[in-house]
Amino acid sequence: MSQFDQQLKLSIVEGIVAGYKEYVEVRNEAHKKLKVSNGYAFTKANYIDHHVALHTEKFVENTRRSAGPSWRFLLFSPTDKHHEKIFHFVVVNGRTFNKDKVNKGRRLIHNSGEPPEKKYLTELIQLNRGVDFEKLNQSLHVNHQLNADKMLFDMINNDSTDKIKFIMITYDVDNKSKMLNEIKVWIPNPNNYTAVEFLNLTEEMNEFIKNDEQYQINEEEVEILKQDREDVEWLDTEVFGFEIEEIQESDL
Repeated sequence: MSQFDQQLKLSIVEGIVAGYKEYVEVRNEAHKKLKVSNGYAFTKANYIDHHVALHTEKFVENTRRSAGPSWRFLLFSPTDKHHEKIFHFVVVNGRTFNKDKVNKGRRLIHNSGEPPEKKYLTELIQLNRGVDFEKLNQSLHVNHQLNADKMLFDMINNDSTDKIKFIMITYDVDNKSKMLNEIKVWIPNPNNYTAVEFLNLTEEMNEFIKNDEQYQINEEEVEILKQDREDVEWLDTEVFGFEIEEIQESDL
């Protein structure tokens, strides 16, 4: 596997869908067993990372990275036939993602000010320092989604110094229904720490949920989740400015 092709895209999408489904099931089970279970709202990202790893393990390496003393995430790295890493991606909760300040993200606590820089993200975003983002934006404006797949393939697999080396994949959960409602692919820009929306995989997500009963979530299952006020209660441990493990480019 040496490119961001259809098989990899679908595997990532299915992993996100499967991870969220298991999270919902575990969250419900915890509610039945425990007197207090709201802390399970913290575990959603872990289940999603885990299932993306399972669904892509045939052609993507994953490495556990540190984003604080109590928070870990997976860095995914598709490889070529020689097992060389081609590029890297992370899967991110869309509610903590800020396309205008991608190295800082967004706090989930109201009126808590701007979050500090996420050092681990800044280092990963810098891998794209050779990308011509002006050319990228112009091409997307002209071709948009029709040729985005081919553009991403070319910009990841070319041998020049301007290849894309890091992308971010976000998933969103509707705050009211608690259903997955969006998956997108972003290219972060190290020049201004904004992100370019490259692909929208929501249609593929909806197809998985529609056509496979094991991924469908009913109203009864999400009723417990509706009691979790993530916008108020969930403290994103990534944004507290802890000292973290530095990511060396030589390790990537």
